[in-house]
Amino acid sequence: MANDNQTPCAPSAATPGMTSEALPVAKAIVPPPRTEKTGIRHPYLVVWVISTLVLAGLSSLNANPENRINILLSSLLGCGILVGIICGVVYVGSAVNKANKIRKAEAERQRRAQLREFLLRPMQPMIAPAIMLKNGEACYGQWAANICTMHKYTQYVGGSSGVSFRVARGVYIRSSAFRGRPISTQQMQSDGSGTLYITNKRLLFIASAKTVEIPFGKIASTEPYTDGMRVDIANKPPVIFATGNGWLALYFHRIQQGLFEATPEAALPDDL
Repeated sequence: MANDNQTPCAPSAATPGMTSEALPVAKAIVPPPRTEKTGIRHPYLVVWVISTLVLAGLSSLNANPENRINILLSSLLGCGILVGIICGVVYVGSAVNKANKIRKAEAERQRRAQLREFLLRPMQPMIAPAIMLKNGEACYGQWAANICTMHKYTQYVGGSSGVSFRVARGVYIRSSAFRGRPISTQQMQSDGSGTLYITNKRLLFIASAKTVEIPFGKIASTEPYTDGMRVDIANKPPVIFATGNGWLALYFHRIQQGLFEATPEAALPDDL
């Protein structure tokens, strides 16, 4: 579960005591395993044989009796080649698709193994000299991150810059101009990169241009992303932290709930 941008926690002895209620985010991040479907082992060979026989038989129905055998043999050869090419193309496509599924299954297996390792490892506070910790506060995670916040954009529709009319030499009359009606939209935009810290009391993002502090008490909910997480703040627009770490939401959940001890194996989800 280690990330290149994350300062690793020092390992220590495992301590039991965490219940399975502490793992909703883990179940959300890792979906249940898929089961493989069973069927005919070589379906393309069966299709090739049946299609060749049917097409060859149909092509020789209207032939003369004395030439029927020769036409049947030539039809078998031609239809066999044609159907074989089609089945071969479909088979290659199926093999490529199967190989992709195997690679995805292996990647999913590695993700589950990393998640299991993360849950079985206790969390230890780390040294973060760049931030000023409050009384009773400890830092448990540090990542290089990009922050995205909601930006409001306003554009005017139906406006006019006016028109000038010449009424005499050197004399012009200009009609009035108006900007039109405003239409406002909101979009998530990046506000730059910096460092994200997670303590046992708050989220702290520090960059050269801005500093964002989000106490745990003001966080309404979080949503895990493949490269970070979204934080919904009470009475404020949401914030997205992109760290390249798909486990950030789970990491935050453990810290927010104070689940610093190692998870006993009996409390792990069934699919881990």
